Amino acid sequence: MLKLNTLSGFGSGVAGGATVDPIYGYWSGGEPSGMTDVTDRIIYSTSVTSANTDSDLSTAKNGATGISDTTTYGYIVGGSSGAVVDTTDRIVFSTSVTSANTDSDLPTATTLASTTGMSDSTTYGYYISGNTGAVVDTAFRMTFSTGAFAANTDSDFIDDAQQVLIVSDPDTYGYSAGGYDGYAGRLAPAGRLVYSTSVMSARTDVDLSQGRNSGTGLTDGVTYGYYMGGHSGASSSITDRITYSTSVAAAHTDSDLTVAGHGIGGNGDNATYGYVGGGSGTILTNTERMTYSTGVCAKNTDSDLSTGGSNISSYSDGSPN
Repeated sequence: MLKLNTLSGFGSGVAGGATVDPIYGYWSGGEPSGMTDVTDRIIYSTSVTSANTDSDLSTAKNGATGISDTTTYGYIVGGSSGAVVDTTDRIVFSTSVTSANTDSDLPTATTLASTTGMSDSTTYGYYISGNTGAVVDTAFRMTFSTGAFAANTDSDFIDDAQQVLIVSDPDTYGYSAGGYDGYAGRLAPAGRLVYSTSVMSARTDVDLSQGRNSGTGLTDGVTYGYYMGGHSGASSSITDRITYSTSVAAAHTDSDLTVAGHGIGGNGDNATYGYVGGGSGTILTNTERMTYSTGVCAKNTDSDLSTGGSNISSYSDGSPN
């Protein structure tokens, strides 16, 4: 299938340049019953998901983060393969083939940052906080033109936290919220990263309505972003919606998951549908589809994962979330 160039501008999915229409979304790794290297691929035009062996990880792991430049490559970063790792796999979107890419390894072995990384779609991707043996606030920034990560203290999260929820707008701001710090427990505060400066700062208007970790993010690429599910002491179905024009978040019950889950992963086509799959308990292979025009989630069995798993990583070939 040909990837078609589209015009740029707010709402197109990219700032300052051409992008491509999303074709596929991916869920990789996780822990269904022991860590796995399996990758499932969803075809956005049909909403059908199936295992895609060409996209399998080079090694079984969970707790990795998926980062997308939305045009050429996706990266499955860090995680745990029984021990915390710094390794990165790279998927070539034109072929859906994944392989180890040592140029993109993290400077420090880290796991449980988030299921979805933050991306401005054109220049930089961000791996925010996580656990290196202790919970940290550290941010690593990838330069997409080289595929290399470096520590970037300006982008550090506002708290030491793992399993934060992340949404990219994807034109001006990235949002990180919540997480688990091991001491105060589950967090609600949020930070907003300005893509033009790579600076993260506290932004109370986009705090979670309830402290939680291990949720995921979706974006419609135009108007709204969504912090979805997670763990608040038990698996949660709560969704908070960010209005991009104001950078204000609030609970939005119409967008709540139909099945509570944590360790979930989300990806979307940046236009019509977003998908949340994997996770803990009864949501292991369950996938829900959000219709962006209504913000409503519903079970979609055609999109169910082949194996599922908690702490699963997710990414898309045309959208940062």
